[in-house]
Amino acid sequence: MYQHIYEEAESEVNNRIYGLIKNLRKKIEENPETPHYIETIRGVGYRFRA
Repeated sequence: MYQHIYEEAESEVNNRIYGLIKNLRKKIEENPETPHYIETIRGVGYRFRA
C-alpha cells in the first residue's frame, strides 16, 4: 500500500511513521508510555482520541 505513495520499502516507511508517532506522543501526552490521545490499533494504524 505505501509503495504506491513512496518509492521505499514498506518496512522503512513503517519505521518512519512509528518514529513520527513516538515524537508526537512525547509532545502531547502527559505520559508517552501510556498514551491517551494517540491510540495504536493493531494491524490498522493509529487513531486520535479527544
